Amino acid sequence: MAEIYHALGLNMHQPPGNLLSLHNSNERWEARQILWCYDRPTRMIEGYEDVAKLHMSFSGTLLKQLEDPGIRETFQDVVDIEDLLARYKMSNIEFVGTGLYHPVYPLIPQSDDHLLTAETSCNFFWGSRWVHRSFDDLEQTYYLLDTAMALISEKKRTYRKSL
Repeated sequence: MAEIYHALGLNMHQPPGNLLSLHNSNERWEARQILWCYDRPTRMIEGYEDVAKLHMSFSGTLLKQLEDPGIRETFQDVVDIEDLLARYKMSNIEFVGTGLYHPVYPLIPQSDDHLLTAETSCNFFWGSRWVHRSFDDLEQTYYLLDTAMALISEKKRTYRKSL
């Protein structure tokens, strides 16, 4: 029987200021639930590191909130955010590169390659080592993206003509 592979990926994102906004509203419990969701993955994979890999991305806007001392103090009774981030850094989770407001990196124009080393979950968790782990061949990525975009454009033209 052939081996089957499955890639599990999670995207963690919060709009700027959302955690504090929820905390200061009638939906305070939502902020607590959200933080518990960020806390669980590293706890759930403990002991299973040799069985499977988990792929995750954290938007820059979420990381900025989690790094904010005011947020950490506000939610210290919910989750130890410093410990949460330390567990992610020590885990075997593979981080997927995203930008500050969570676009996937292949969608960023080649002229903005300098963004690859700034404001990303990979940069946050791995420092400068991450570029080589996640983007060994950016040229191939751009080629595949350009090819896909050309095919999509052609499909749109064909579809419009059929209307």
